[in-house]
Amino acid sequence: MHETLRPGHTENNVWAELHAGNIRRGVEWIKTRILSSGPRTNPWFQESGPRVINEGDLVSFDTDLIGTYGMCVDISRSGICGGSPPTAEQRRLYQIAHEHVMTSSQLVRPGV
Repeated sequence: MHETLRPGHTENNVWAELHAGNIRRGVEWIKTRILSSGPRTNPWFQESGPRVINEGDLVSFDTDLIGTYGMCVDISRSGICGGSPPTAEQRRLYQIAHEHVMTSSQLVRPGV
């Protein structure tokens, strides 16, 4: 999937590589095909489509599946397409997301 994530490929091309790799590894069932790029990453929860991915686009995906040996798996990743560094806005948004995860992680404990 990482090798397929190149400028000029569509979201569906990238998703197809993830799906094929999962099947080769014995995945039994895939629930969602959430994969979006560029301006489609917000609002969240959009399935992959024909959009062509450009250099520097943020690309995010999330899927739930029943993996090898019946294990339930949730896979989520985000990254930048191509070799471009993240923009100032992408870094700002990442920092907000990181702070949210770190703050929320501190709230998850027994008795809460």
